[in-house]
Amino acid sequence: MKITLSKPPALNDLYGNKITGGRYLKVRGVAWKDQAAWLIKAKKVKLTGEVALKVILYTSKHQDIDSILKILLDAIQASGIIEDDYWIFRLNVLKIKCEHKDEKIEIEIN
Repeated sequence: MKITLSKPPALNDLYGNKITGGRYLKVRGVAWKDQAAWLIKAKKVKLTGEVALKVILYTSKHQDIDSILKILLDAIQASGIIEDDYWIFRLNVLKIKCEHKDEKIEIEIN
């Protein structure tokens, strides 16, 4: 299954720190995760067992490659196409520099 998603907000815009300790997903993060999960779920695929995930991040910014993975894996799990992101046994991530207007994430799940 292949799908293209918008690039999530920057890491600092995704998570905040609770006064009592721990972290929470900010409003922009919740919105991106919900939209991504809905688009993934629309593929109407259910995968079981070990899964391989290929991610291509197109970004115009100086951005760490791992900064999008947590929210992306959470969105994949929230979509229900896999039971738990524990089942992602192989992860291949590629970052490509691009113009701002071309920012996106392409994922392939097998």
